[in-house]
Amino acid sequence: MNLRDQVNYRNRSFTEPTNQHFYASLFDKSKLIAQIETYIDDEDFVYCFDSDHAALAAPLKLLEKVKNELKSFRGQTYLNSDKKMKIEKILSSVKFTKSAKIRELFDI
Repeated sequence: MNLRDQVNYRNRSFTEPTNQHFYASLFDKSKLIAQIETYIDDEDFVYCFDSDHAALAAPLKLLEKVKNELKSFRGQTYLNSDKKMKIEKILSSVKFTKSAKIRELFDI
């Protein structure tokens, strides 16, 4: 209730979100890929409703759902090769290319 009141009545301008809602060990790069894969594998959406994980788990599950809906709707690849190369470049720059599960999110 306090957060709702703060947003609706006390804040006059938009405040960029901070990382205060992530638990500290998530920022350990050796654990990040494994944690993201855990979020992707979460079939019961448990992490989407856990306050420590929701800020990352929910968007990932949404991305996965949208990807699956696009694939079933179109029945074919949605992104052209240029866009896929750009995504590969981004994934490579953050060292996510080793994770097949993360790459599958963008296989549309």
